Parts: sequence; structure tokens; C-alpha cells
Amino acid sequence: MSESKSNSLIIFKGQNALSAFRTNKLCTSLGVTQLSAHYIYMVETTAQWSEQHTHTLNKLLGCQTQPFSSDTMYLVTPRIGTISPWSSKATDIANICGLDALIRIERGIAYDID
Repeated sequence: MSESKSNSLIIFKGQNALSAFRTNKLCTSLGVTQLSAHYIYMVETTAQWSEQHTHTLNKLLGCQTQPFSSDTMYLVTPRIGTISPWSSKATDIANICGLDALIRIERGIAYDID
């Protein structure tokens, strides 16, 4: 994501990233009793970003802005400095939907392991 003093980074928590079967299989292989995995969306915006933009993006992604708080959270994201094909397409779609204050959106997975 490009750097500028007027740009902001917003983190959105999305829907479950794994099915119940995959979650149980991962718990077994890691030897843990419980874990959750959610998509996260990292959104770089310009200074013109508004609450209406946030509302529109929430509807597009089916997610919400929500703080993350856990001592056992692991983030899996694309390598720094790369732009994933998902990011390119999602950014294009968001811009077409009127989110012109959006610079880039990237998706990752947040694993919360107990």
C-alpha cells in the first residue's frame, strides 16, 4: 500500500474463512481445543473517506469494522510489497461501485487459537 500522510488504513473483520470440517481438522492437527478463522480486509483510503463509504464497503464485503483483541491471533496475509489478484479485482469492483476514496483493499485471514 502506498504511503501518504493523508491516507488511512481501516481493518474490517469478515465472515468465517473455514468450514466446520476444516476448523475441526485444523484443531486436531494443531492439538488445540478451539480456533476461529475470519477473513480480514485491510483497506487503504484517502482523506475523502466517509462513513457512507464505510457503509457501502460493509455491504459489498458482508463485514463490519471491528477491533481485534487476542493474545493468540495469527494473521496470514499476502507478502509485503505484493498485490494479490484478489486485491486488484476487489479494488476495481469497489471503485466501480463509487468508492473512489478507496486506494487499495487486500484480504487476509485472522486465526484466533485457544
